[in-house]
Amino acid sequence: MKPKNVRGKEDLYLSSIRYQYAFLKSVDLGKGWSWNPVKGSMTFIFYYDRYLDDLKDGFPDGYYLLRNDQTLQLGFETGFTKRFEKGEVLKGISFYGNANQDLVYLLNTFRSFKQEQGHLISLGLGVIFHFEL
Repeated sequence: MKPKNVRGKEDLYLSSIRYQYAFLKSVDLGKGWSWNPVKGSMTFIFYYDRYLDDLKDGFPDGYYLLRNDQTLQLGFETGFTKRFEKGEVLKGISFYGNANQDLVYLLNTFRSFKQEQGHLISLGLGVIFHFEL
């Protein structure tokens, strides 16, 4: 989330480290398809940008309880994977959906009650290509 006064003006760059754990075993659906019912994830994100300190101006007073260049997200994910038996380079493709909660947003919502409700949970859809080089 970027405050409205800087949205679209500067790009934010980030690095992340993610750990995923499959709570349930993958289900074989046949013909190369499998379903991963539920995975948990924990992602540590580090933002780096020379304009990052200027972003504080657009947030409510007291918003930054924690450092503004680091955050932790917890989430859940489900997805389907198709493996290709004869693929030389492309070995498979996965389609997934996830829901994440950013702990910084959650803490600051309960501290100031000024956080927009839409920022409490992030939903996403994605595609992963599996290559073997």
